[in-house]
Amino acid sequence: ALAEKRCKNFKTCGPNGDSTSLSGTTAKVNNDLLFEFNKGRDALQGGKCAEVRPIVRKAVSLMTIPLVQGTIRYARYMSTGQMGSDKQSEAAVFAASVLPMVHACSAADAKIIDDHTKLMDGRTSGGDAQFTDVKAAFERNYACMGISCADVGGLVFNSGDALNPGEYYPDAAPCVEASPPPPPSPPPSNCGG
Repeated sequence: ALAEKRCKNFKTCGPNGDSTSLSGTTAKVNNDLLFEFNKGRDALQGGKCAEVRPIVRKAVSLMTIPLVQGTIRYARYMSTGQMGSDKQSEAAVFAASVLPMVHACSAADAKIIDDHTKLMDGRTSGGDAQFTDVKAAFERNYACMGISCADVGGLVFNSGDALNPGEYYPDAAPCVEASPPPPPSPPPSNCGG
């Protein structure tokens, strides 16, 4: 259910993860999870227990996606001053649920996320840097967490939030993975010539 809510906010609904609508479809992450669950079931039924551990790791990675999305969404609320106690609480809970996974990748980035999403005890918001710092801290760890920029998507205006629903908030577009380095050139052939 959480993935269904967040996919509308991050444009990750539908089989390709490129929609804000659930009309006749579901969140892409839920489709991806179902695929992994079926692979796991088949491996277990086939007695291929060694194949199950990587499937479980992939499923756990996929289940972090809505938690990351929720943390980013509420960090944005907090950075804009729209931070009643309900939004502060949601930011803190979302962050707490995913911080151990981020910490396993980078203690420094986990601290950034924690510092910017914890309950503020009457302090003022951290402004735009609060949101962009949280988003960047997550993005630096996506590969380590087994997820991608496309999996998380970007935070979009909702129909009630702005005149341009479906467009990304400032600094909230999806990140782009760095291109992998090109494969090395094959060694020159010493055959025939």
